[in-house]
Amino acid sequence: MRKQQHKQHLLVVDDDADVRSLMQLQLQGAGYRVSTAIDGADALEQIRISAPDLIISDILMPELDGFGLCRALRDDPELTQIPVIFITAHYLEPEDEELAQRLGALYFLIKGADQQPLLQVVKEALAHQAAEKNALALRFPELSELACELHLQRLYAQLSKKVQQLLHSEARYRSILDSLPDSILLIDALVDSYPAVYANPAFYHLSGYQLEDIQGDCLALLVRQDNDQAGLRELYSALRNHSRCATVLRCYRQDGGLFWSEIKISPVANACGEISHLVMVMADSSGRIPQGGNRV
Repeated sequence: MRKQQHKQHLLVVDDDADVRSLMQLQLQGAGYRVSTAIDGADALEQIRISAPDLIISDILMPELDGFGLCRALRDDPELTQIPVIFITAHYLEPEDEELAQRLGALYFLIKGADQQPLLQVVKEALAHQAAEKNALALRFPELSELACELHLQRLYAQLSKKVQQLLHSEARYRSILDSLPDSILLIDALVDSYPAVYANPAFYHLSGYQLEDIQGDCLALLVRQDNDQAGLRELYSALRNHSRCATVLRCYRQDGGLFWSEIKISPVANACGEISHLVMVMADSSGRIPQGGNRV
Protein backbone atom coordinates (compact mmCIF):
# COMPACT_ATOMS: atom_id res chain seq x y z
CA MET A 1 0.00 0.00 0.00
CA ARG A 2 1.37 3.43 -0.96
CA LYS A 3 2.35 5.54 2.02
CA GLN A 4 0.37 8.78 2.25
CA GLN A 5 2.58 11.82 1.76
CA HIS A 6 2.55 14.40 4.55
CA LYS A 7 0.92 17.64 3.39
CA GLN A 8 2.83 20.81 4.19
CA HIS A 9 0.90 23.15 6.46
CA LEU A 10 0.36 26.79 5.42
CA LEU A 11 -1.23 29.55 7.51
CA VAL A 12 -3.01 32.37 5.64
CA VAL A 13 -3.46 35.56 7.69
CA ASP A 14 -5.81 38.27 6.39
CA ASP A 15 -8.66 40.30 7.88
CA ASP A 16 -10.61 40.07 4.61
CA ALA A 17 -12.75 36.91 4.67
CA ASP A 18 -13.03 36.80 0.86
CA VAL A 19 -9.24 36.94 0.45
CA ARG A 20 -8.77 34.20 3.06
CA SER A 21 -11.29 31.93 1.35
CA LEU A 22 -9.85 32.48 -2.14
CA MET A 23 -6.26 31.84 -1.06
CA GLN A 24 -7.32 28.79 0.94
CA LEU A 25 -9.01 27.31 -2.13
CA GLN A 26 -6.00 28.05 -4.35
CA LEU A 27 -3.50 26.53 -1.96
CA GLN A 28 -5.61 23.51 -1.07
CA GLY A 29 -6.05 22.89 -4.79
CA ALA A 30 -2.26 22.78 -5.05
CA GLY A 31 -2.12 20.05 -2.40
CA TYR A 32 -1.32 22.00 0.77
CA ARG A 33 -3.03 21.80 4.16
CA VAL A 34 -4.26 25.34 4.89
CA SER A 35 -5.35 27.10 8.06
CA THR A 36 -6.52 30.72 8.26
CA ALA A 37 -6.35 33.55 10.81
CA ILE A 38 -8.16 36.90 10.87
CA ASP A 39 -5.17 38.98 12.05
CA GLY A 40 -1.71 38.72 13.58
CA ALA A 41 -2.96 38.13 17.12
CA ASP A 42 -5.19 35.25 16.00
CA ALA A 43 -2.29 33.85 13.96
CA LEU A 44 0.10 33.89 16.95
CA GLU A 45 -2.40 31.93 19.05
CA GLN A 46 -2.70 29.28 16.37
CA ILE A 47 1.05 29.15 15.68
CA ARG A 48 1.85 28.48 19.33
CA ILE A 49 -0.54 25.52 19.27
CA SER A 50 0.54 24.13 15.91
CA ALA A 51 3.37 25.81 14.02
CA PRO A 52 2.88 25.89 10.23
CA ASP A 53 5.58 25.25 7.64
CA LEU A 54 4.95 28.65 6.06
CA ILE A 55 2.96 31.83 6.81
CA ILE A 56 1.35 33.98 4.12
CA SER A 57 0.26 37.25 5.72
CA ASP A 58 -1.40 40.52 4.86
CA ILE A 59 0.27 43.57 6.43
CA LEU A 60 -2.37 46.15 7.40
CA MET A 61 -4.66 44.36 9.90
CA PRO A 62 -6.31 45.13 13.26
CA GLU A 63 -4.99 43.88 16.61
CA LEU A 64 -1.57 42.92 15.24
CA ASP A 65 -0.39 43.80 11.73
CA GLY A 66 1.78 41.63 9.50
CA PHE A 67 5.03 43.37 10.41
CA GLY A 68 4.20 42.97 14.11
CA LEU A 69 3.46 39.28 13.57
CA CYS A 70 6.80 38.81 11.82
CA ARG A 71 8.63 40.63 14.62
CA ALA A 72 6.93 38.42 17.23
CA LEU A 73 8.06 35.32 15.34
CA ARG A 74 11.65 36.51 15.09
CA ASP A 75 11.73 37.34 18.82
CA ASP A 76 10.63 33.81 19.76
CA PRO A 77 13.44 31.22 19.45
CA GLU A 78 10.92 28.43 18.87
CA LEU A 79 9.18 30.26 16.02
CA THR A 80 11.92 32.33 14.42
CA GLN A 81 12.63 29.79 11.66
CA ILE A 82 9.10 29.86 10.21
CA PRO A 83 9.32 31.48 6.75
CA VAL A 84 6.95 34.36 5.99
CA ILE A 85 5.54 35.70 2.73
CA PHE A 86 3.84 39.12 2.76
CA ILE A 87 0.95 39.61 0.37
CA THR A 88 -0.80 42.97 0.46
CA ALA A 89 -2.70 45.61 -1.46
CA HIS A 90 -1.65 48.49 0.80
CA TYR A 91 2.10 48.59 1.42
CA LEU A 92 3.64 49.29 -1.96
CA GLU A 93 6.51 51.68 -1.16
CA PRO A 94 10.22 50.78 -1.23
CA GLU A 95 10.49 51.43 2.53
CA ASP A 96 7.94 48.69 3.15
CA GLU A 97 9.90 46.18 1.10
CA GLU A 98 13.05 47.15 3.01
CA LEU A 99 11.30 46.57 6.34
CA ALA A 100 9.90 43.24 5.13
CA GLN A 101 13.41 42.11 4.24
CA ARG A 102 14.86 43.30 7.55
CA LEU A 103 12.18 41.31 9.35
CA GLY A 104 13.22 38.22 7.45
CA ALA A 105 10.25 37.97 5.08
CA LEU A 106 11.22 35.85 2.11
CA TYR A 107 8.90 37.44 -0.46
CA PHE A 108 6.67 40.45 -0.89
CA LEU A 109 3.70 40.01 -3.24
CA ILE A 110 0.83 42.21 -4.39
CA LYS A 111 -2.79 41.06 -4.07
CA GLY A 112 -4.79 40.60 -7.22
CA ALA A 113 -2.00 38.94 -9.19
CA ASP A 114 -2.48 35.57 -10.89
CA GLN A 115 -2.31 32.54 -8.62
CA GLN A 116 0.65 31.01 -10.46
CA PRO A 117 3.27 33.45 -9.05
CA LEU A 118 1.89 32.82 -5.56
CA LEU A 119 2.16 29.04 -5.93
CA GLN A 120 5.67 29.37 -7.33
CA VAL A 121 6.74 31.63 -4.45
CA VAL A 122 5.23 29.23 -1.90
CA LYS A 123 7.14 26.36 -3.47
CA GLU A 124 10.40 28.31 -3.38
CA ALA A 125 9.86 29.47 0.22
CA LEU A 126 9.24 25.92 1.40
CA ALA A 127 12.36 24.74 -0.42
CA HIS A 128 14.63 26.91 1.74
CA GLN A 129 17.12 24.80 3.66
CA ALA A 130 17.24 24.76 7.47
CA ALA A 131 20.69 26.35 7.29
CA GLU A 132 19.19 29.42 5.62
CA LYS A 133 16.50 29.63 8.28
CA ASN A 134 19.13 29.27 11.02
CA ALA A 135 21.10 32.08 9.44
CA LEU A 136 17.99 34.24 9.70
CA ALA A 137 17.60 33.38 13.39
CA LEU A 138 21.21 34.35 14.09
CA ARG A 139 20.99 37.55 12.05
CA PHE A 140 17.73 38.91 13.40
CA PRO A 141 18.70 40.09 16.92
CA GLU A 142 21.14 42.68 15.56
CA LEU A 143 18.39 44.03 13.27
CA SER A 144 15.57 43.92 15.82
CA GLU A 145 15.94 47.47 17.17
CA LEU A 146 16.22 48.99 13.71
CA ALA A 147 13.32 46.88 12.45
CA CYS A 148 11.17 48.06 15.37
CA GLU A 149 11.88 51.70 14.52
CA LEU A 150 11.15 51.13 10.82
CA HIS A 151 7.96 49.28 11.71
CA LEU A 152 6.63 52.23 13.68
CA GLN A 153 7.59 54.63 10.91
CA ARG A 154 5.79 52.58 8.27
CA LEU A 155 2.68 52.13 10.42
CA TYR A 156 2.50 55.87 11.02
CA ALA A 157 2.96 56.62 7.33
CA GLN A 158 0.28 54.13 6.28
CA LEU A 159 -2.22 55.24 8.93
CA SER A 160 -1.67 58.88 7.99
CA LYS A 161 -2.42 57.98 4.40
CA LYS A 162 -5.61 56.16 5.47
CA VAL A 163 -6.74 59.17 7.52
CA GLN A 164 -6.25 61.44 4.52
CA GLN A 165 -8.24 59.04 2.35
CA LEU A 166 -11.07 58.98 4.89
CA LEU A 167 -11.09 62.76 5.17
CA HIS A 168 -11.19 63.07 1.39
CA SER A 169 -14.01 60.51 1.22
CA GLU A 170 -15.95 62.28 3.99
CA ALA A 171 -15.59 65.62 2.20
CA ARG A 172 -16.82 64.06 -1.06
CA TYR A 173 -19.91 62.50 0.56
CA ARG A 174 -20.62 65.68 2.51
CA SER A 175 -20.54 67.58 -0.78
CA ILE A 176 -23.09 65.15 -2.22
CA LEU A 177 -25.38 65.47 0.82
CA ASP A 178 -25.06 69.25 0.75
CA SER A 179 -26.36 69.31 -2.82
CA LEU A 180 -29.48 67.19 -2.21
CA PRO A 181 -32.86 68.96 -2.40
CA ASP A 182 -34.36 66.97 0.50
CA SER A 183 -33.48 67.83 4.08
CA ILE A 184 -30.96 65.41 5.60
CA LEU A 185 -30.17 64.96 9.28
CA LEU A 186 -27.58 62.52 10.60
CA ILE A 187 -28.54 61.52 14.14
CA ASP A 188 -26.24 59.97 16.74
CA ALA A 189 -27.89 56.64 17.58
CA LEU A 190 -25.65 56.03 20.62
CA VAL A 191 -26.86 59.06 22.57
CA ASP A 192 -30.27 58.88 24.25
CA SER A 193 -31.19 62.47 23.39
CA TYR A 194 -30.79 61.70 19.64
CA PRO A 195 -28.73 64.79 18.73
CA ALA A 196 -28.05 65.66 15.11
CA VAL A 197 -24.39 65.63 14.09
CA TYR A 198 -24.97 66.81 10.52
CA ALA A 199 -27.64 68.86 8.77
CA ASN A 200 -27.50 69.77 5.09
CA PRO A 201 -28.39 73.24 3.74
CA ALA A 202 -31.83 72.02 2.59
CA PHE A 203 -32.76 71.37 6.24
CA TYR A 204 -32.05 75.00 7.11
CA HIS A 205 -34.12 76.22 4.15
CA LEU A 206 -37.02 73.99 5.25
CA SER A 207 -36.96 74.57 9.00
CA GLY A 208 -34.89 77.68 9.63
CA TYR A 209 -32.71 75.77 12.10
CA GLN A 210 -28.93 75.54 11.92
CA LEU A 211 -27.03 72.46 13.15
CA GLU A 212 -26.03 74.22 16.38
CA ASP A 213 -29.75 74.76 17.14
CA ILE A 214 -30.53 71.03 17.20
CA GLN A 215 -27.88 69.50 19.46
CA GLY A 216 -30.57 68.02 21.70
CA ASP A 217 -33.68 66.05 20.69
CA CYS A 218 -34.26 67.27 17.14
CA LEU A 219 -37.79 65.83 16.92
CA ALA A 220 -38.88 67.66 20.08
CA LEU A 221 -37.58 70.88 18.56
CA LEU A 222 -39.42 70.34 15.29
CA VAL A 223 -42.84 69.48 16.79
CA ARG A 224 -42.63 71.90 19.74
CA GLN A 225 -45.62 71.13 21.99
CA ASP A 226 -47.58 69.31 19.27
CA ASN A 227 -46.78 65.89 20.76
CA ASP A 228 -50.07 64.04 20.21
CA GLN A 229 -49.16 62.64 16.79
CA ALA A 230 -49.10 58.99 15.80
CA GLY A 231 -46.23 59.74 13.42
CA LEU A 232 -44.15 61.14 16.27
CA ARG A 233 -44.64 57.96 18.31
CA GLU A 234 -43.57 55.88 15.30
CA LEU A 235 -40.41 57.97 14.86
CA TYR A 236 -39.38 57.71 18.51
CA SER A 237 -39.94 53.95 18.36
CA ALA A 238 -37.67 53.76 15.30
CA LEU A 239 -34.99 55.80 17.07
CA ARG A 240 -35.10 53.57 20.15
CA ASN A 241 -35.06 50.34 18.13
CA HIS A 242 -32.63 51.56 15.44
CA SER A 243 -35.15 50.56 12.79
CA ARG A 244 -36.60 51.97 9.59
CA CYS A 245 -39.64 54.22 9.63
CA ALA A 246 -41.64 56.36 7.21
CA THR A 247 -44.42 58.69 8.33
CA VAL A 248 -45.91 62.19 8.07
CA LEU A 249 -45.53 64.76 10.82
CA ARG A 250 -46.73 68.26 11.67
CA CYS A 251 -43.57 70.31 12.16
CA TYR A 252 -42.82 73.93 13.02
CA ARG A 253 -40.19 76.21 11.58
CA GLN A 254 -37.99 78.34 13.77
CA ASP A 255 -40.28 81.30 13.09
CA GLY A 256 -43.31 79.28 14.25
CA GLY A 257 -44.74 78.50 10.83
CA LEU A 258 -46.48 75.12 10.46
CA PHE A 259 -45.53 72.67 7.71
CA TRP A 260 -46.23 69.01 7.04
CA SER A 261 -43.24 66.81 6.41
CA GLU A 262 -42.77 63.32 5.07
CA ILE A 263 -40.04 61.80 7.22
CA LYS A 264 -38.03 58.64 6.66
CA ILE A 265 -35.49 57.17 9.09
CA SER A 266 -32.88 54.52 8.22
CA PRO A 267 -30.16 53.03 10.45
CA VAL A 268 -26.46 53.22 9.50
CA ALA A 269 -23.94 50.65 10.74
CA ASN A 270 -20.27 51.36 11.38
CA ALA A 271 -17.35 49.13 10.32
CA CYS A 272 -17.97 46.81 13.29
CA GLY A 273 -21.61 46.25 12.31
CA GLU A 274 -22.95 48.37 15.18
CA ILE A 275 -25.76 50.85 14.48
CA SER A 276 -24.03 54.16 15.17
CA HIS A 277 -26.23 56.69 13.36
CA LEU A 278 -29.65 57.15 11.82
CA VAL A 279 -30.32 59.12 8.66
CA MET A 280 -33.49 61.22 8.72
CA VAL A 281 -34.77 62.50 5.37
CA MET A 282 -37.45 65.21 5.41
CA ALA A 283 -39.52 66.48 2.49
CA ASP A 284 -42.08 69.30 2.69
CA SER A 285 -45.48 67.75 1.95
CA SER A 286 -47.66 70.72 2.93
CA GLY A 287 -48.95 71.04 -0.61
CA ARG A 288 -50.29 67.47 -0.52
CA ILE A 289 -52.16 67.85 2.80
CA PRO A 290 -55.66 69.38 2.50
CA GLN A 291 -56.12 72.86 4.02
CA GLY A 292 -56.98 72.42 7.69
CA GLY A 293 -56.00 68.76 7.50
CA ASN A 294 -55.72 67.01 10.84
CA ARG A 295 -53.63 64.02 9.85
CA VAL A 296 -51.89 62.55 12.90
